[in-house]
Order: sequence, then C-alpha cells, then structure tokens
Amino acid sequence: MKTFEITQTENFSDNENRITGGIMPCIRCGKGVKNVKYTVELVDGGLTALSTKETADWNDGGYMGFHPIGSECKKHIPTEFIHKH
Repeated sequence: MKTFEITQTENFSDNENRITGGIMPCIRCGKGVKNVKYTVELVDGGLTALSTKETADWNDGGYMGFHPIGSECKKHIPTEFIHKH
C-alpha cells in the first residue's frame, strides 16, 4: 500500500477556528475550502494519504475518508495522492 504522510501547517488550528458557515477546512492548512476541487483519502487513523491507485478498506477502523485540500496546499502533496473532482 503506497501512502504519504501529510504535515499540517503550524497555524492549522488558528485557521480552522476561523471557518464559519459549514465550509470544510483544508486538511493541511485548516483554511476554508469553498469550492472543493481536490481531496485526499486518509487511512491509518491520521494524516496518511492513500495513493489514488490503491483501494482503501472502508471497514478498517483507521479509515478516515476523503478530505478537502486547497489549491495552494495541493502543491505540497505528490499528485498521485490527490483526487480531482
């Protein structure tokens, strides 16, 4: 299984706390993503992104699902881990 560990920015919590209106936070920086164009699929109970070529086990207790990634933050994640919508 090919994975990539996402590192959150130092100001993730500050950015996430500023979000209002049901907007989802970017999994890397915590800023609100208004129009979700990119997501990463997280496994292993944390910030471990699964390659788009792999199939996740949805029944695994560590499966975290799909989370938005902002267009600037996607530059810090290899393209093979980014799902485009």
